[in-house]
Amino acid sequence: VNMNFNPVMNFSSASSQNFDITGDLAIGGQQSVATFAVADASAGARYFLEPKATGNNLLQFRSTTQGNSTLTLSNGTSVTNTLAGTGASVLYSGWRATGTLFAGVNGNAGTSVASATNWVNGPLSLGAAYNQTAFTNGKIPEVVEYSKSLTAIERQRVNSYLSLKYGITMDQSTIQDYLASD
Repeated sequence: VNMNFNPVMNFSSASSQNFDITGDLAIGGQQSVATFAVADASAGARYFLEPKATGNNLLQFRSTTQGNSTLTLSNGTSVTNTLAGTGASVLYSGWRATGTLFAGVNGNAGTSVASATNWVNGPLSLGAAYNQTAFTNGKIPEVVEYSKSLTAIERQRVNSYLSLKYGITMDQSTIQDYLASD
């Protein structure tokens, strides 16, 4: 099983098919973070980075439906961006610049919501929802996380790299070029 000739993690909604991430990838307590994930476009939710336990202000990065990217603090502060007409593979992004959460799809900068709350430390999971209550059924070939803010150009480079690697057409509702990542 592959996506554009790249290997994937193929999840089948089973609790035994998720990855526990030791620690919090250095995002706990950070004002800024950037996350990117690629997934297939078949039906069902994709859980990219989700807390293993309950609590407030834990990071949740997921797609509940095709073309829908959501970045949430578990206290309820959330931002979602939905882009129609995505292809067989979709590029999701979520990031936080100081005081604002953003969500994007296929390089579309998307929508934002104000949030001054820092994330807290806590173990994360790939493939399982918040507190291990639901599980991914589909393919996730890659998740990228930065424990710092990225500039608009840096985000465009990451989007370009992942789009080219997985054969994804970047959204052109606002014209944008593909940028070399070197």
